[in-house]
Parts: sequence; structure tokens; C-alpha cells
Amino acid sequence: MLQTLTEVKFQILELLWQHVHNVARAQGYAMSTLRSNMTHNQIEIGCDRSGTPNCNKHSSKTVTSRILECPFQLHSRKYAKSTTWTLKVKNPENRHNATENMMAHPAFRKFNGQ
Repeated sequence: MLQTLTEVKFQILELLWQHVHNVARAQGYAMSTLRSNMTHNQIEIGCDRSGTPNCNKHSSKTVTSRILECPFQLHSRKYAKSTTWTLKVKNPENRHNATENMMAHPAFRKFNGQ
């Protein structure tokens, strides 16, 4: 479970993402966008291991995936009458242990230019 991610407000979306990535990385996790609707200023953020693995039962190939159906989820929204983005924890549970080597997360390899 990610500690210190509680309801927080941010003036700009980039600061919200910076906070989420910093807290997640410090605890051995990585976050990514699950869904976004910028018309309504809403973003669902989840663990980079969220989702359902694709498995084709008709294929002869053995396929592996990092996806574990991790339920951890954050919700971020900027209301029309507000000037701030609000970050709330929607589901605080993780179904996996923290990662010791953050380069195992594609999200952090991307940020480091590798």
C-alpha cells in the first residue's frame, strides 16, 4: 500500500504527477494513466501493473505479462469552479510487493531516457 498519498490539491497538473511519481518511486511502485477525460478534467491513475493480462487461448505462443490486476487507483479532478486539481485515493490496495530496482518499471526507464 502506498503511504502518504492522501487527498491533496495542486495548482497545476504537472505538480500532481510529480508528487504521485515521487511518492510511488520512494516506495517501490510506478504509476500510469488508466483513463483520462480532459473535457471533464478527470484522470484515473493506477499502478503500472493494473489491468487485465491479454491471453489468447487460441495461440500456441507462451505469453508473459507484468500485469497483475492490481486494484490500486487514484482519482484526480479539476472542477469547473476550482483552480486546483484534487487527488484522492480511490483504492489503496496493492496486490504485489514493492520493486527494489526501479529500472524494472518501463515508466521510470522512460523518464530516465533509457
